[in-house]
Amino acid sequence: MAMYYSLVAECGNNEKNSQRFAEHFSELELKLKRGLSTHCRTGAHQNCEGNWWVVVSPYGISYASPFGDVEEFRSDEITKEVSFYLYEKLKTSPDFRYAIVGWEVDDFRYFSELDGDIIHLDFQGLVISQDIWQRFGRPNIFLPFRDGYYWRPIHF
Repeated sequence: MAMYYSLVAECGNNEKNSQRFAEHFSELELKLKRGLSTHCRTGAHQNCEGNWWVVVSPYGISYASPFGDVEEFRSDEITKEVSFYLYEKLKTSPDFRYAIVGWEVDDFRYFSELDGDIIHLDFQGLVISQDIWQRFGRPNIFLPFRDGYYWRPIHF
């Protein structure tokens, strides 16, 4: 069984912006504790609504096959550390509409599917643009993330 760990960001219908976003993370090297390091691969694709998604995948974290897995990356401690680095890099990224880091988050929610679930369900780590935050009534469950963005903090 494959399980994928990544950062995904929905960038609206602007392909050039999604490319800039992907470049921001492309080959990002993460120097982890215990002397480990990994790098990120990126890819962009357009969904059926015409919106662009960028997927940032840190090498060695996902469970893609029974062959070639990197066992030393298989711990909650490493996953938390990688999440921290990805969110820190997200603070300086080109614009996006919403993003999240986690397991199996590809195409997390289409834009047309964004609803009150983002407030009522436990979407820790979800980062949304100020426009989306305002659209949902400025919910106080979201805290400032960076200029123009809010998030539901992760509780490690």
